[in-house]
Amino acid sequence: MLNELSEYLLLISFIEAISFIYFLGKLNLRCSDNQYSASIIIKLFPFLICLTNFLVVGFLTILFLQNDYSNTYILNNSNTNLEWYYKITAVWSSHEGSLLLWSFIQAIWIFLYSLNYNENKYREFYISLMILNFIYAWFIVFIFFTSNPFERNLSIFPSDGHSLNPLLQDIGLILHPPILYLGYIGFSVPFAIFLSCLITKTINLKFLTLARNWSLYSWSFLTLGITLGSWWAYYELGWGGWWFWDPVENASLMPWISGLALLHALSLCKEKPNYINWSIFLGIMTFSLSLFGTFLVRSGILVSVHSFASNAERGLFILSLIALIIGFALILFSFRKIELKNNDEVIQSNEILLLINNILLITGLIIVFMGTMLPLFHEEMGFGAISVGFPFFNLMFFILIIPFSIILGFLPIIKYSKNNFKKNFKIFVVSIISSSILAGILGSFQNDFVIKFIVIIFCSILIIQNHLVFFLLKRNGFNSIIKNFSMFISHIGFGIFLLGVAFVSQFQMEKILQINLNQTVSFDDISLTLRDIKIEENKNYKAEIATFEMLLPNNKKIILNPEKRLYKNNGIITTETAIYSELFKDIYIALGNKKGTSFSVRFAIKPMVRWVWGGGVLMSLGFLSIIFRAKKENTKLPKKNILLDC
Repeated sequence: MLNELSEYLLLISFIEAISFIYFLGKLNLRCSDNQYSASIIIKLFPFLICLTNFLVVGFLTILFLQNDYSNTYILNNSNTNLEWYYKITAVWSSHEGSLLLWSFIQAIWIFLYSLNYNENKYREFYISLMILNFIYAWFIVFIFFTSNPFERNLSIFPSDGHSLNPLLQDIGLILHPPILYLGYIGFSVPFAIFLSCLITKTINLKFLTLARNWSLYSWSFLTLGITLGSWWAYYELGWGGWWFWDPVENASLMPWISGLALLHALSLCKEKPNYINWSIFLGIMTFSLSLFGTFLVRSGILVSVHSFASNAERGLFILSLIALIIGFALILFSFRKIELKNNDEVIQSNEILLLINNILLITGLIIVFMGTMLPLFHEEMGFGAISVGFPFFNLMFFILIIPFSIILGFLPIIKYSKNNFKKNFKIFVVSIISSSILAGILGSFQNDFVIKFIVIIFCSILIIQNHLVFFLLKRNGFNSIIKNFSMFISHIGFGIFLLGVAFVSQFQMEKILQINLNQTVSFDDISLTLRDIKIEENKNYKAEIATFEMLLPNNKKIILNPEKRLYKNNGIITTETAIYSELFKDIYIALGNKKGTSFSVRFAIKPMVRWVWGGGVLMSLGFLSIIFRAKKENTKLPKKNILLDC
């Protein structure tokens, strides 16, 4: 009953989206008509679409909790012994359900975007809503024809399901996909805004600020989603790494880099409209890369722990959207070049730095794209399999990080000294010397001189130090922090991220140990004793739990309990790590296989690895300033249109 009802509701939501597009088209043709009826239409339809999607997701959740194994999707992703909270997260654990989550989040973004109508009563707003609803309707068609989570198989009546992948039975599944999708799908809003501006050949400055705010929301969620994914892989996979340059990881990194370039380009547009052209191109590219990442995950062409077991038909469906929507946007962009009058303004120092920043980001984007796609093209062309991994990506990004970090470090100084060359040069020399001294001191704590470590430490200190100095030098330092909260927090977060990367990459230690019951082994002044091994039965799995007593150099005793789990339904064995965390290090233990009377144990020390994720969280928090200041900034902007010469 609920399966069929949910399918009808999906069909209704499609009809609602198409009807909304029709009414928006009429409003666009008669934009001077009754604003009251326009307001009702623009606020009612997105609410109905959002409500319909909420009911559909809610019904699928109920079906999971009811163990309805006549539903093929539930049969493949749940079983009777699965905990109720994992049954809820199983809703978006696989391809069909994750697409349903995608459409639900798309509906939420459309509804929230429609609330901006009162201050944006012009044609571009109508057209941007039409574009967003077209994208939404296309995804509903995609779900219906290739990825229906309500498909039923009534020819068999299984008593139990196949269960959820054990790696997904974790809190990471609750947080990571929804937050990541908020970022991916959020970039559809600035894309729709820019495309509507190209169609109408008009750019309203308030509308441009709206695009910047939505880009910030989206980039912040994407940053948080990637950070959560890194943390999840670190403790769940049992390898102890925080980034693997996996193709699907790279697929999320590409729109992140492009979105970051978009944010910096849009920060120039408010004062210098000459950069609108470049911003529009970046807006199109960022959403294109979000869709491209979706294609990589669902097409079946990648082998990855993150990819869905999917087929070529679904990949072709996504490629059709990329070709249709993005192709149209790029063609329109190429034929409607934006040429603004009075564009011979003097270029300021901070403007030059931001432009170089954009060049470096796009270079990094090209490197990630080529490194991800080259092995696929190479194999498809019949030249055999090749691998592009850690050495290539690490070297390329090490080279790019140096100028990028120096630019970030000096942006606040140039802002403070306001293009005063003498003042800039003095602060430049002092900050370089002080950062070099601090980097040298930190580098002296290791036995071997490693230039990469020293350079990354120098870059991170330069960023953090110069941002702090900027606000200390300002007379109204606290007000400056509030005014520039996004820049301050995000850039400091990036500096902290670099510190974490430098220390964990250089100082991490790992060893595979063989240990018997009640035996003590030592590693880096830490004593580890295996006190007990016990078997524990859970309704979903059988766990082999080790009890380790760890004695730290300060004589502090810690008990850690790593596990090996055998899942009853599918026979999959997983490793559950035990981690002791401090501010400056993690101690990481993963239980291996038993060999005779001894156990294999992966023992690792990860200095400052938490700083990697802490920096990511701080970068994502930059959007808080926009929440508090967006409305104020909007009211200050003139209701001014820039007519485009096409």
